[in-house]
Amino acid sequence: MLKYVVICIILCSLFPVAASEQEQLIKMMVDKGWDKGVAIVTADGYYGTGWWIDRNTMVTAAHVVEYKYKTVRVIHGYFETTGRVVSIDQKRDIAIIKTQSMPKDAYIFVIDKRVEKTETVYAIGYPYELMQLERDVYSLSANPRIAKGTISWISPDIGIAEITVSVDAGNSGGPVVNENGEVVGLVTFALKGRAATLYFITLSKELEGNVNYRVGLGLSHEQREMLKSIALGIFISVFTTFLVLYGFRKR
Repeated sequence: MLKYVVICIILCSLFPVAASEQEQLIKMMVDKGWDKGVAIVTADGYYGTGWWIDRNTMVTAAHVVEYKYKTVRVIHGYFETTGRVVSIDQKRDIAIIKTQSMPKDAYIFVIDKRVEKTETVYAIGYPYELMQLERDVYSLSANPRIAKGTISWISPDIGIAEITVSVDAGNSGGPVVNENGEVVGLVTFALKGRAATLYFITLSKELEGNVNYRVGLGLSHEQREMLKSIALGIFISVFTTFLVLYGFRKR
């Protein structure tokens, strides 16, 4: 009897820890703005995850859009727009979407082409299972899932890596980021073995030739516009000061 009591105490003590860790992951994602960088990409009743890489430009997996140049819907909460697939890389399973607009506070991800085994990574997206819990696609799109894992295997020649994060079909195309929020790859496929299912990403370096991207600090579109305004203000101030000083010298 005592043995079962001890087991129950141990099990009960584990659940709050697990919940706390997930809450910390969600808080980290929200605090850093990563949740504003993804959206549901849907067409013909099927959906996957897309992420912003530039103004009005999204990346997702090519199989999400069925390897077709087509029009899709992009949804994040109450924001919805249409997008047009402008580039498809079937070999690397990458699709680029140009949207009519984007959320004002959308987080624009940057990439890191460096990736190492055992590196901590986070998969952000919308697995299908969550659709059974959320009311609809709009509620789900505003509440992306974040899951923590590591890079367990890399094939630089093929341009793929295995992750220990469990993902589902709705995660397809979604970003896998390092601890700095830089995208190291996008979710593309899984292989089911005798004992387990292995999950793979296409490495970010494979985006070369498909889309322009930035390497460095990730910022939301709103933050980028604010920095541009600050830079413009500084330039005007410096230029005005120069004109005033130049005018005094001429006198």
